[in-house]
Amino acid sequence: MDIKKAFSYHGNETPALLKKPELFFVFFAFFAGLLMLFITPPFQTPDEYNHFYRTYQISEGGWIAEKKEGKVGGFLPQALLVTAQTVSKNIPFHVENHQKVEDIFAVASLPLNKHIRVFIEFYNTARYSPLPYLPQALGVALGGLFHPSPIKLFYLGRMFNLFFWLALCYLSIKTVPVFKWVFTLLALTPISLFIGASLSPDAFTNGISFLFISTVIRFAYGDDVKSGSAYIAVIFIISVILSLSKQGYFFLFFLFFLIPVNKIALRGNTVLKYSITFLCLIALAVISSAAWHFLIRDFAMATITSDGGYDVSLAKAKIFFVLHSPLQYLKMLGLTYSSCFNGYMIQLIGKLGWTDTYLPKLLIYSYYLTLILTALTEQTHNNIKINAAHKTLMGMISILTIVLITTLMFITWTPPEEKIIYDIQGRYFIPLTPLIFFMFYDSFLSKKHLRYKNTVFNRHIRLINYFRNNTYTARAILFVYCVYSTTATLITLVNRYYG
Repeated sequence: MDIKKAFSYHGNETPALLKKPELFFVFFAFFAGLLMLFITPPFQTPDEYNHFYRTYQISEGGWIAEKKEGKVGGFLPQALLVTAQTVSKNIPFHVENHQKVEDIFAVASLPLNKHIRVFIEFYNTARYSPLPYLPQALGVALGGLFHPSPIKLFYLGRMFNLFFWLALCYLSIKTVPVFKWVFTLLALTPISLFIGASLSPDAFTNGISFLFISTVIRFAYGDDVKSGSAYIAVIFIISVILSLSKQGYFFLFFLFFLIPVNKIALRGNTVLKYSITFLCLIALAVISSAAWHFLIRDFAMATITSDGGYDVSLAKAKIFFVLHSPLQYLKMLGLTYSSCFNGYMIQLIGKLGWTDTYLPKLLIYSYYLTLILTALTEQTHNNIKINAAHKTLMGMISILTIVLITTLMFITWTPPEEKIIYDIQGRYFIPLTPLIFFMFYDSFLSKKHLRYKNTVFNRHIRLINYFRNNTYTARAILFVYCVYSTTATLITLVNRYYG
């Protein structure tokens, strides 16, 4: 990207960086992501130890994890384990401990020694299909050709993951016909950048979810898309990819019902054929996910125990509880959300590290305010209307997805004696954020020339109208805010790990 050209400004012409949100995103995500990739110490994103082991296993062609004496993992080079144990000792959940740079350099020349292997357990990441690990695994496989140390392979995996996530988000922003700036801000949240610059497969899942949503929105509402089997094929392909990435986002496929019947390129355009197309979409996604779970059926659905193992019978008992005591389970859900809602909202913008690194409250609250203001002020497309029924569908999909994710966490993580569900993190809801903010699209607050007798409310409406009518000023302010957001995030990471 030509940075000088991107910032060029001649007369009334808006600079390219402030005119095209996809360029705006790439600018911030590329530079902030790379800095975050190296500032964040190795293994300091959630489960990154096990993500590293699973990545390496896949890079060698080990798509399905191995079992040994009731443990799930793989026989991997012992140097991987030595690296993980040497680099970041007692840092997760211990904010008083910092990263020693010399520990990283100490393993920089450690030989991989592929022939010296030990069994390493990583049940929680062994359940993932290889698909969301392919970017990281590709980086590790290519790096392996030069026989580097494990820590260098680790950073290569992070880098490939970052670039692939960046590409998916770029395509999402470019594809979606409306709310491009909202998509941009959602992709640039501190937690989204943090996960994107890690080994986590959630980076892939977040990116492919955004791309799925933007493709459906484009097909459903884009005035340049009248019909097309090509769009249907793309939606089918992305659905399979998403179903193999993480099963908790199944209900996103029901966004299909946003697409008008007359846009499905089938002869006759009948409701019956429309329904058959949807059922084929669901069937393909379910079969893909079911096929993977069949391959790992011995440990696909189990509760993770305190010693890192797994218990299939306990998971079955929890499923029985959910199905046969729905009222008690709903009460459990209510207690979970009521007691943890504020924490989820904070984590959705950014609670970094192993959820032990807090960002400034000013950044958290101002980011929400910026998102809402952007959603209200971003120019709506004259020919694109999202009616109340479609917004309701988006809301219902979001709620059902949240419940499904929570239920999966109950089955796989929460001890049976607990009254609330453990280990739910706000970052799990990143794929839903576009749907939530579409509630603001073309809302009564974003209409032009609104007038109310209430003085305070009227001033807010005038502010919205001002930003709508002064696009360059609004984008310039957004640029300054993103500089603040990324800078504050990077400073927080430096203070946490090296202060």
